[in-house]
Order: sequence, then C-alpha cells, then structure tokens
Amino acid sequence: MKLLHPCPGATISQRFGENPTWYAKFGMEGHNGIDLMAPERTAILAMHDGTVWQCEDPTGYGLYIYLVTDGYATLYGHLRAFVATNCQDVKAGEIIAELGHTGWCVSSRPGGTGAHVHVGLRPDDEPRDNGYKGYVDPEPFWSQEVPYMNKSPLGFQVQRNVAPQWLKDDIQRSGANHVKLINADAFDPYPFGEGVKYIGRLHFGEGEADKQLIYQGAAGADQYWAMCRPRIGSAAWVDYWEGPNEPVIQTEEQAHAFVSFERRRVELWHGAGRKTLSGVFATGNPYLSLWRILGDGLEQTDGLALHEYGMKRMTWDGWHLGRYRKVIAALREAGHRVPPIFLTETGIDYSGNPTQDGWRAQGFSEDEYLAQIIACDREWRADPEIECVTPFVWLDDGWPSYDIPRSLSGKYADYLEVNVNLEDKIAWKAQECVIPLNPASAFEVAGAQKGYLPASPEFDLEHFGVRYRAQVYRHPGIRHWQFTAYAKIGDWANIHWIDRKN
Repeated sequence: MKLLHPCPGATISQRFGENPTWYAKFGMEGHNGIDLMAPERTAILAMHDGTVWQCEDPTGYGLYIYLVTDGYATLYGHLRAFVATNCQDVKAGEIIAELGHTGWCVSSRPGGTGAHVHVGLRPDDEPRDNGYKGYVDPEPFWSQEVPYMNKSPLGFQVQRNVAPQWLKDDIQRSGANHVKLINADAFDPYPFGEGVKYIGRLHFGEGEADKQLIYQGAAGADQYWAMCRPRIGSAAWVDYWEGPNEPVIQTEEQAHAFVSFERRRVELWHGAGRKTLSGVFATGNPYLSLWRILGDGLEQTDGLALHEYGMKRMTWDGWHLGRYRKVIAALREAGHRVPPIFLTETGIDYSGNPTQDGWRAQGFSEDEYLAQIIACDREWRADPEIECVTPFVWLDDGWPSYDIPRSLSGKYADYLEVNVNLEDKIAWKAQECVIPLNPASAFEVAGAQKGYLPASPEFDLEHFGVRYRAQVYRHPGIRHWQFTAYAKIGDWANIHWIDRKN
C-alpha cells in the first residue's frame, strides 16, 4: 500500500501512539492517527483513489471525510470545509477538503491544539461508525515523493476603474503577480501598486469590430494597430496587451488568416516596445485540429491567452476547464513552440448571459465557489506553462451574476496570502543563508526534537507589518529537502515549519 502525503509542507504535531494517558478516556492506547499542522484553509489531498463519505462528529473529529477503497480506508478530521462532494469518486492527489479546527481541536476545548488535520488509516473498509479503534500508523505508508506545487498563478481581473481601497488592500496582501484590467487606458497608472504585472484589454464597443480585422490577415493587423496605438500610448505602465477578444476560428482558412494577422500584430507591438498576448480564445475554441496551423502564429508572441470556464460549475473536465492541456499537447505534436499560457478569464459560465450564467446565479455560496477555485488551482499549479489565471470579475460593469464582492474577495486574498506567499517569502529568503548560529535558540530546541540540524543563521523578515524570524534546517537522513522554522518575533511557543524540496 502506498499513500500520498495529504498536506505537503505541514508540520507533524502529534504522531501515532503518543499521549496514551490523554486517549485512555476513549479506550485507546494512544493517539490513533497523525496530526498535521498548517494554516487554516490549506488544501487537503486524497492519499489514494477512493469514494468520499462526508461525516460530522462535533465532540471528536469535527467535520471529517472517510475515504474508502477496496481493502482499506483513510480518515481526514477537523476540516474547515468539504471540497469533494459526498459519494464522489476521487483520484489520489485531488483536493478533497480545507484544513480547519472543528471538533476537539478547537482551542477553547480541553486538549485543543488549533488548526490541523487528523489523518487516520484503517487496514480494512469496515463501517465508519466503529469509533476511534482499529487504526494503524499511516506514516510508514506515505510515499517519499511528496507532490510539489508551484506558486499559485491566481490573480485579479477588474472591469471598472474606481479602484476602491479594499480591493487595493486585497491585491497587495494576496501577493498576486497579475491583474487584468478591462479598458486599461481608463485607469490611473499602477492602480493597485507597482508590485504586480498588468494585463490590458481594449474594448471597442458593441459588435467588437476589431475582431473582424483578423480575417484580413496582415493588412487587418495594420488597421488594428492604428485603432490601438493612441490608447496604449496613454498607458505605458501596462505590461501586456491582449489581442482582439474571443475571435471565432472554425475553419482552416480562418486559421491561416489568424496566423498572418498575429505575426504582423506581434511585430508591430514589439516594434513599439510593448509585450502582447495572442489568441484570447473563448472556452472550448478553436477546434483542436486547427492548432497545427495556429501554432505558426505564436513563434514570437509573449503569451497565449485562453478563456476557460466551468459549465455551471467549475468541474475539471478537460474540455472546458483544463482544455489548455490538450492545446499544449497539440502544439507539441505539431512541433510548435508552447508560449507561456495566460488564462485571462475563468470561473463559472454557460452561454455568457450576464445575469443568468455566472456563479452567483447557480446558487453557490461564496465558500462553495471559492472551494471550486481552490480545487482548480491545484491543477493550474501543477503545470509550469501556466503564467497566470484571472477569474472574472471584480467590480463588474454589467455582469452582476459574475461579480466577486468584497466579502468573497477578502476570502480569496486570504487563501493566496496564507497558502502561498508568506511561506514563499520565507523560503526564498532562506536560500541566502548558509552558516548556523545561535545553537540555544527556541528554533534549535524544536529542531532537535525532530532530529533536524541547523543549516543557516536565523534571519528576520516582515510580512504585511508583522515581523517574523526563521531558520533553515536539514535532516541527515532525508536528502534534497530543507525544513524552515519560523515564528512571529516574540511568540517562540508557536513555531511553524515549512518542508520544501531543494
């Protein structure tokens, strides 16, 4: 039996069999699983293929999932929310839940230990109501190959140019790399700060006459440049400009015209010192067979922009969400270059109706929609070709069922800040450190308990006004991994650990 690690980067806070005195009241000889500490909302992964059973035990595991397969089952306790639905069949590595602190780990309860996931393994698939007995230690079965995920490519997309302070704050603290702006030339320069890259789209009114120029090839690109040049000239701070939005390419003739148009258009943009994104194709378009032709127009582009929506739900079906993987395969099979991929629209849609097709019209709560985005984010993070993903839309201008309100925006920024950016900031700074210092520190005491050896001096950094201290460690028996301890300065009783592959 081989199991994937359910929460890469988490810290083990309690191992199997520990604290027998505490667990004697439950008729157990000790802790019946492993506790993994990580920030709330951290994604929990399925350790194996199986069927999800959603459960609740307010005085024990809290919200928990029992994942059943032939011959054995695993349990994931103290969850904040479910991502996988009840009775859903999932594959190993899929996101099934968010880490939380429900049940007995709530800090106000006796013995509470804060946010973590309790992981249990039963060597059989007996009914879920067998209580707390019958579990074995899952750690020996965990694969040494812990899934590695890239930094989240998620960003923001904004329609109206009002730029309220709450959105500025969300974008800044999220650490997102990209913000897409509709009619970017109408915004003030750097509306959300200079630490992000801006993607600009130009809209030319009802009917979008600019799209028809594509079918005129290179001559159409010259006309398109004449339309765009005055507008992009007033927004020199924009990093990338998209081409015409969602052109329809359904025939080989149209595909050849697109190639001619894009070659000339990219030449004009680059000649003016501007970067540009090609394609901007709508969900499910063009036909996959046409990429053998379309690839000829992508040799010099700075990126390929695609739009991918789930049909009334963000279900990863490979034809709507995840279709870019088929595009990558088609381009490579034809011997074409695969440019960086920008998914400049995503979310929930069906036919593009502003009031009926967005996520708000499908009956999902904010938490349910965010959980769908997070589940897809694991897929996007797995592919290095994905440069950014910008859900549609903040500050809607006539798209009310798609609008992301302030409350959901805050939760979205929380996810990016907690799951990605503080740990990334610490990990990158840790690479600069090479000499051990301060052997009597709280970090080294905690590291010694885990068998870790210091591999850097302590170092300080600031994250949104909070001062942290950190130190890198290594384990003599685990090659190619580093373990970084960090804590808020002065709060030495709450040391956290980041596990990362070198």
